[in-house]
Amino acid sequence: RGSCVEPLQWLDRIIERGEAADDLGLLREINDALPRSSIVLRPHALAIRDKIVTRMIRMLQKSDGKVVEERGIPIDLQLPGFLDELSEGQMQMGMRMESLQSSLMATGANRILLETRPDLFLRVEAESLWKRACIMKDLGMEEDSFQSAQLAARLFCELVERTRNNPSLELAGHLYALATIQSSIGEKESALSSAKDSVGLYRVLPEGSQDPFFARSLINLGSMQN
Repeated sequence: RGSCVEPLQWLDRIIERGEAADDLGLLREINDALPRSSIVLRPHALAIRDKIVTRMIRMLQKSDGKVVEERGIPIDLQLPGFLDELSEGQMQMGMRMESLQSSLMATGANRILLETRPDLFLRVEAESLWKRACIMKDLGMEEDSFQSAQLAARLFCELVERTRNNPSLELAGHLYALATIQSSIGEKESALSSAKDSVGLYRVLPEGSQDPFFARSLINLGSMQN
């Protein structure tokens, strides 16, 4: 037991040092190094993400509208992704209302970015809305969940139309996500069509059969045909 506790105590001290020094870079390095699959480290991962988000928000509040960068990328472009990570970690720890609040902040931040750079943030916002829909459904907020899922489906439809003339794994992934969301909101025929298109595209692309989402697309299609 001691061999497990001591490294965790060491990790806590490193996190505290990064927070005390207001060192966003150190906190980012720790976050990047933690294995996502570790149940034992979930509380620590959540604490780090919370500190990163808090630090980023503070930096933006103090920026007076000027561009603030970390690792050469503007903070406002990075914040939505970390809010989604924070929301995921909170959900894993059973903090469902906190998870929803983080998800709402993420979609709000993405919406602002989407207005200026739809080429970069259309998929990000679509995925964020879908995650929010899943959280709301888990909380019993059926109508709100349905509306968020509808918005996510609409954005994924736009992504598909934007990339349809360029067959790629990216397009196949958009179709897979769209089929999943359409099925969840009762658009069965559209979902089946999207699922068929996704599987068909994975099959014709040279690297398609090696993509992990190919198997998921096959399962998705099979469940819709039964």
